[in-house]
Amino acid sequence: MHMYLLHLKHVLFVLLSFSLGQN
Repeated sequence: MHMYLLHLKHVLFVLLSFSLGQN
C-alpha cells in the first residue's frame, strides 16, 4: 500500500512538471 502511494505521488509529480513544461 505504501509503495502504491509513493508511486502515485511520483506520477502526479511527473504530470505536474510535464504540464509546466508544456506552457
